[in-house]
Amino acid sequence: MRDERPFEWPDDTQDATRLGVDWRLHALPAWATRNLRGVAYGFREAAETAYEAAVERKRPVDAMFLPLAYLWRHHIELMLKANIEIWSAFNESPTPRFGGKGGLGHDLGKLWDKFDELSSPHVGPEDLASAAAGRRALVSFLRLEPHPDSSRYPADVQRRPYQRPERVDLRELHRTATAVSALLSGAYDQVDAWLQEGQ
Repeated sequence: MRDERPFEWPDDTQDATRLGVDWRLHALPAWATRNLRGVAYGFREAAETAYEAAVERKRPVDAMFLPLAYLWRHHIELMLKANIEIWSAFNESPTPRFGGKGGLGHDLGKLWDKFDELSSPHVGPEDLASAAAGRRALVSFLRLEPHPDSSRYPADVQRRPYQRPERVDLRELHRTATAVSALLSGAYDQVDAWLQEGQ
């Protein structure tokens, strides 16, 4: 696959830290990365932008699968961790460790189980039904990306290719991921509102 777009060779004019004249393209990293929710939002924005570009370009989308899956997977992981943090605060319980030995790590199934454990005692039957549907959607997503590294690399550390479906519809991937994202965003906003009311 050849890239026919024009490109620049490196020279002395490139500097990733320099600010250009178009202020609309000046990002504020300290603001956007102040918490997990902010970082998660950025990954969702990037996923949505990439998906929209894939739809509009009318070019083969095969090479877009891994980057899109990675952006959505990381967004969902961060939203689960953000929910675990805020629901732990609401429950007045310690936030579980994410990293290190014994931490929840990058396993979306374990993270969802912890989110469910913390949130389900506080929601009604309709919300529990939505959460169950969200879990099923997540499981279908994990069939595409079962391992945290499978959306970043073609093979594992022993160079065994990750098992992937023969064909993936990026529209269905996008629909599934946005639905999971909406549920997690709604859960976060709800408990955040409850915490604000309690102050």
